[in-house]
Amino acid sequence: MKYHVYDAVPQLMYGEKGRDCVDDSIGHVSDGPDPLGGIILDGVTAVGGGRVRLRNVSMAVPAGKVSAILGNAYSGKNSVLDLLVDASNLTLQRGAVRIRGRPLPDWNAKHLRDRISHLRIAEPTLPVKAGALAGFRVPQSHDDSENQKRACVVSGAQWVMAALPLGPNEIIDKRAIERYMLTTESLRKLALCRLLINFDKDIVYMEEPSRDMTETEELRLIQYIRSITRQDQTVIVSTSHLSTALKCDYVAIMDRSTVVRQGAPDLFTGRSSLGVRSS
Repeated sequence: MKYHVYDAVPQLMYGEKGRDCVDDSIGHVSDGPDPLGGIILDGVTAVGGGRVRLRNVSMAVPAGKVSAILGNAYSGKNSVLDLLVDASNLTLQRGAVRIRGRPLPDWNAKHLRDRISHLRIAEPTLPVKAGALAGFRVPQSHDDSENQKRACVVSGAQWVMAALPLGPNEIIDKRAIERYMLTTESLRKLALCRLLINFDKDIVYMEEPSRDMTETEELRLIQYIRSITRQDQTVIVSTSHLSTALKCDYVAIMDRSTVVRQGAPDLFTGRSSLGVRSS
């Protein structure tokens, strides 16, 4: 059974001071891990859509690990991605962002987007516009690499493809989606599989990648993602499930558009959790 972040006791998120007494030192970038080429947000405030999306956020997301950003809807957890790939809808008002050691303003916007791959909940429903499934060719068992086979298994995509009369070189595009009446869940599995097969970008951001998975399937997925993560690669899992976050190597908890706690999962549980690698 998966537990949402709001099912946790308040001390897990805020310590003994409580929800309205967040210690300003908690989540300060200097208290975080050495990012090793990862992503640093230092006192970042950003607005978009007529509201504050990030409020005085300090976060150090390390490279070479699977990091989780944990929070409920409108906590700000997905605004971190928006800040990197959709700056036109999100304005940085205060603070600094450094990516792989370079300030955000020094990056060419298109070049930065080209170095990021991401999976979002709404993306598979608009594959042509979002590009999540554009050009996804169906892997064939007789000539697949081991990585392709494992990606199909851990994402659940093999069951989708096994149920469809797909040709050896068929591309899953808008017409294929309509032809086979693919569900949103099926599209998500295919999109996740595609991302895992093409796991070569410097930054990989996944929103609820284990949605609709069992605990065992989720653990297998996180372990596989960890096994293919490069030391110079920044991998982020955005989730509202506490059980998902605790399987990752690093956790940042967000609420009310700011980071309230961050660190290794053991700091929140007081013990080593199943599937969590000590750092």
